[in-house]
Amino acid sequence: QRGAEERAAFQVLLQRSMGEAEAEFTALGRRHTTVVECRRRIHAELGKARQEADEARAAFHVVLAEVGEADAEFTALAKSAARNESASRAKVAQLQGEELEHLSAGQLEALLDENISALSRIQKARLATVPDDFKCCITLEIMTDPVMAADGHSYERSAIERWLRTKSTSPLTREALEHTHTVRNHVLRGRIKEWQARSLGN
Repeated sequence: QRGAEERAAFQVLLQRSMGEAEAEFTALGRRHTTVVECRRRIHAELGKARQEADEARAAFHVVLAEVGEADAEFTALAKSAARNESASRAKVAQLQGEELEHLSAGQLEALLDENISALSRIQKARLATVPDDFKCCITLEIMTDPVMAADGHSYERSAIERWLRTKSTSPLTREALEHTHTVRNHVLRGRIKEWQARSLGN
């Protein structure tokens, strides 16, 4: 009888051990499935990141090409404006002195109009290719003495000082300014001068 009890106890212990082993194996299988799923997600995210990086590089090359085209277009425009200006000056030089004395009032007026028109075209060509942050939003012209106001934006000194005589708001955002002091923007002034020297030959 005692042997039978021992066998029964052994079977109970064996079944319990097998149950625990099976449960542990099942948990291990679940962990393995989780690891596999994590790896799959990581690979998917890496693939997505690579694709986005490739797209970003492609977009950068497109922008770079557009910048190159814009630079070439500006160079051609600047050269054309310079040629027009030179031609206009040459024509005036040819008509200086005694030759001008022989022109009628109508001819002199036509010559003056032609030169004014040429200068206007040159000015428009130059302004059309000026970076927006080089132009004052008040005067819409290239800044020669840029200063920074309390709103963080830069303006032509004379224009912003004239504005602040009667207003305490930002010319750009129309929001109230914390103060009306301005600070000279040396960095922007240097960039403008460098751009003019490189692009306009001034």
